[in-house]
Amino acid sequence: MKEKKRSTLQTIANNLGLSRAAVSKALSNKSDISKKTIDLVNDEAKKLNYIANASAGALVTGRSEIVVGVFAQFSDASSKISAGINEVLSNAGYKFTIISSDKYYERQIQDFNWARRIQADGIIIDSLLPNDLFKEQIKNIDIPCVRFGLEATRLNNTDVGQVYINEVSAAKSAIEKFIECGHKKIGLLMNSKYNVEKIRGAHLGAKKQVELRTLHIENLDDSTLFDAVKDELSKKNKNSCTAFLCSGDLAAFKLIDLARSKNIICPRDISVIGFDDVVFSQYMEPALSTVRVPCRTLGIKIGKLWLQMKQQENSNKKLKKYFTIDSEFINRSSVGPKIN
Repeated sequence: MKEKKRSTLQTIANNLGLSRAAVSKALSNKSDISKKTIDLVNDEAKKLNYIANASAGALVTGRSEIVVGVFAQFSDASSKISAGINEVLSNAGYKFTIISSDKYYERQIQDFNWARRIQADGIIIDSLLPNDLFKEQIKNIDIPCVRFGLEATRLNNTDVGQVYINEVSAAKSAIEKFIECGHKKIGLLMNSKYNVEKIRGAHLGAKKQVELRTLHIENLDDSTLFDAVKDELSKKNKNSCTAFLCSGDLAAFKLIDLARSKNIICPRDISVIGFDDVVFSQYMEPALSTVRVPCRTLGIKIGKLWLQMKQQENSNKKLKKYFTIDSEFINRSSVGPKIN
């Protein structure tokens, strides 16, 4: 079957006996074009199912009205963040489009540069890239950019907008819940994105009877997780952790499953708290206690900050470009009293 040819400005111009420039002005409702011509052009465009070429328009005007979101991955959290961003930007006349780098640094750099090549009006990017790599990418950036993630990844001395999650206060509440239940050896199953030292906290360190162990984990594959916690899940180890704060709900689910395979049951034998409060965490067995990130609120704040930066691009007025959003500890069924 022969593919139908796409209608262009020139198609409309030829059909109506007008110049291409006149058609372009009519579609943009320019004041120097009569209402009769504007109506005529719009009717013809509708009949031909004409769709404006945004890229071509961007080349002429320097504006695409597109804001690109460069995310490490698509997830429950990223969808809620995106919804918040889109709510703000769409109301202001911008289109928000998302691309995923699938957790690869090289792909995020490529996606970042692609957004600049299509002359996007702005970029919203998560903190997957290490700070030094990110700073390298933004050296010559000339469009508003907002970065978001955990507060441990914040940048200093930059014009980039930043909205970060304060993971520390809720994480401390989670650890205090463990202590309240009698747990004295607590494992922090965390990756480098989390400010582990702040989570450990001065006031917690002062509790001499409590030991906080950092169990470093960057990836969530089963072998890496097993290596990080194998000694802690050994029944022969009388000094093992009895409670674990994990850097994500997925890590918590995997830990509970791994422990169950060794007949170590949560919350009977160990207590576990996750991070994110993904949509199905409350329906797991046991229902997962977790640190909730208000993702939609985060997205709305990101969108509002980007919009303020865009509106004040050519202004000398000083604009606050750094914000934090508090997280919240949600107590469910995966934390129980320590059994002596």
